[in-house]
Amino acid sequence: MATHCSFICNQCHYQCMVSGGEDALFSGPTVTCSCSHCNELLDVCLWSINRFDDLESDETLSESTPQPPKLKEEVDLTKAKCHECGEKGGLQIWNASNRPCPKCKTGTMDIDPNGMIIMSD
Repeated sequence: MATHCSFICNQCHYQCMVSGGEDALFSGPTVTCSCSHCNELLDVCLWSINRFDDLESDETLSESTPQPPKLKEEVDLTKAKCHECGEKGGLQIWNASNRPCPKCKTGTMDIDPNGMIIMSD
């Protein structure tokens, strides 16, 4: 079960709802990433990275399809597509310890005390 929290930047007040690090859903393990193209935080399912991004709409998975990574250390984000803006090559694993704001780059993302917490599968 995953926990998603409302985060807010202490400088520019950018808000988002993400797990804030490593988590898991029924669809597989997730990790919070930032996108350098749209400057958003988003949770990315590790099992979908590089497994579906290069498929054309009429293609199906085959034995030659790359196997999904199991750990964030195995993730190759160079071909991963941001599901916010659709661009490839801009995702990087978010530093959940320092919690930098992807929008203003100077603020820190904190759990919003007035925000929501969602448990999901």
